[in-house]
Amino acid sequence: MAEHSATTEADVLTSGHDISRSLDDVVWVYVSPAILLLGIVGNSLVLTVMRRRTLTASTMSVYLAALAIADTAALVLRIVPQWCKVVGVVDVAELSQWTCRTEKFSFYAASDAAIWILVAFTVDRFVAVSFPLQKRRICVRRNAIRTNCVVLSDRLVRTSLRRLTLASSGT
Repeated sequence: MAEHSATTEADVLTSGHDISRSLDDVVWVYVSPAILLLGIVGNSLVLTVMRRRTLTASTMSVYLAALAIADTAALVLRIVPQWCKVVGVVDVAELSQWTCRTEKFSFYAASDAAIWILVAFTVDRFVAVSFPLQKRRICVRRNAIRTNCVVLSDRLVRTSLRRLTLASSGT
């Protein structure tokens, strides 16, 4: 009788796991496309506003446009493959080792770039507020473009090195 009771408890635990798993799937199927759509629309609006003639000369427009592009890339590169996997269309990671690595590399590079662009933007604003006399010399569009290029190049190289290190260690 005790064995039967233990089996029933295991069945209850398993069914509880199935319920939480199906809830995760429901969230991925219905909520993630809404988040993706809102992110793409919001970032598109940011790009549209930052292209206005009155804003194009500012460093703010350079950083926010780059951030919108990197955020959109990170959103698409994470949500779309995962959503396709959950709905059963395709599992990008299972297609081939190359697609798995490319998907992960692209997502990590885009998300890391978004974080470091935000850091660079924060430093730019700090300099502009704390050192107003040097602002016209330091906080210029050309420097913002260079900084974004350095951030993107750095993230691509570091992500490549990280992925190569993980691949060589068998992970």
